[in-house]
Amino acid sequence: MKITVYQMKLGQEFKFRGYDEIVKAQGGQKEINRSLYDEVYSGEVDCDDIEGVFCLLNTKHPVGYKGHSLSISDVVQTEQGCFFCDTYGFKKIKFI
Repeated sequence: MKITVYQMKLGQEFKFRGYDEIVKAQGGQKEINRSLYDEVYSGEVDCDDIEGVFCLLNTKHPVGYKGHSLSISDVVQTEQGCFFCDTYGFKKIKFI
């Protein structure tokens, strides 16, 4: 499975915050702004779904991975779209 992982830049006030909290702070804007993020990995992983990606990135980082373990506020892009790592599970989002 091909993925790209984005993590909020250091110093961002929303780092490690849930989706609803970020949307509320943005005045209800539901799109997540890509400019707040750094790309920390892009490549192929041996996973079947987004939950498998979560497990992999919390147990064994692939070669070239430059971020912390996958956590709240991180975004994973797959062929099926962009997924926000929320307080519980993932939420498909618009990542602009």
